[in-house]
This record gives sequence, C-alpha cells and structure tokens, in this order.
Amino acid sequence: MFLSDLHRIANGEEEYGHVSADLRRAGLQHLIALLAEHAPKLRLVMADDTLQLGLRAQFRDGDSLFVSGNALVMWRDHSGTLYWSEHPQIVCAKRSGIRRCATRAAYRNPPEVIQVLQRLLRSARSG
Repeated sequence: MFLSDLHRIANGEEEYGHVSADLRRAGLQHLIALLAEHAPKLRLVMADDTLQLGLRAQFRDGDSLFVSGNALVMWRDHSGTLYWSEHPQIVCAKRSGIRRCATRAAYRNPPEVIQVLQRLLRSARSG
C-alpha cells in the first residue's frame, strides 16, 4: 500500500473527504487488528510513492491486486471490475511488480507496519 493513500485515509483528504472520521479510524483499527491477528499469513508493505514516483504509476489502473504463486492473478480496476488470469506471462508480470514494490517499501516489517498505522490512527484528523 502507498503511504500517501494511508495519509489521505487518516486525514480525510481527497476521495476520503466525505468519509466520517469515526469510520476512517475504525478502518485503520480494523487493519491493525487484522495484521496483528493473522501475521505472518497476512502481510502489508508500505511504499513511499513520493520517493519512488514510477512505482505508483505501475499500479495506477487498479485498486487491488492478488497473486497466488505462479498460478493465478486477480485485480480490480477503479470501477470495480474484477479481472483474473492464469496466463504465465501475466501472472509473472504482476508478481514481479508486487516484488518490486515490496523491495522498495519504506516499511515491511510487521511490527513496524503496525506502529506506523497506530501513529496514523492517533494523528487522524476529524475533518
């Protein structure tokens, strides 16, 4: 996930401007609980897209991406359409993008990720 997205969620900016502070805080609390409860099966890495400008462009056409080994890739575009492929080239390309994002991540260690989310939760604007 990109740090700028998390900051916009926490602060109620741009597309999150009409989401109540209580709901945004609840979402962050839920994410923290999921990561804490399901580690190491569920992992979140946070990429600083302000430092890696090309990184964000690579993922700009979707809002979620799931890769299962070498077998399957699923992604959803911003309109909510779900796509999937078992084609090895497509799976490999999407998996490679996720790996590049993870290696460039500002935060990838689970306790560190949870600490960042807790800081964002504490600083969340009520706007």
